[in-house]
Amino acid sequence: MLSAATMADISAFASVAVATVVGVAGIGKLLSRPRPRDLGVALAELLLAGGLIDSSTRHLATLASVCLFGLYVVYSFHSDQERCHCFGQSMPSTGARAQRARNIGTLLFAVAGALAAATSAAAVPSAPVFDYLGGFMTGGLAIILPWVVEAVTPPLKRI
Repeated sequence: MLSAATMADISAFASVAVATVVGVAGIGKLLSRPRPRDLGVALAELLLAGGLIDSSTRHLATLASVCLFGLYVVYSFHSDQERCHCFGQSMPSTGARAQRARNIGTLLFAVAGALAAATSAAAVPSAPVFDYLGGFMTGGLAIILPWVVEAVTPPLKRI
């Protein structure tokens, strides 16, 4: 069994990774001069990102992020859109496959963060600098990697 401090490290790392993805998406939407619906989504994403960073609200925010990314995954499989502007109109769009991969990966981090937060409620991370830095870098990779993969791989042909 992992110690409470280790679970707190996992919670912080995973939560910061999810907060990075959600925060950048919210900022990207705000910079794109959003419609009222998108403005609400952007503000909710920024609020969630803040909740994931703050250790006193992390447990509730991780549960909210599991729900949010669960909905994003379901939506990405049922949407007819070929391209996604998840990070606003000013950022590059991604195809449906890349969007699904990013959402599933972020959902897995959200679940890990929620499980770790539930088992380490009162614990303090043993290496918070590394947790936050590593989570930020991982979230950044989750944002950038789909664009890189799409840029270097040829599109699949529909049969």
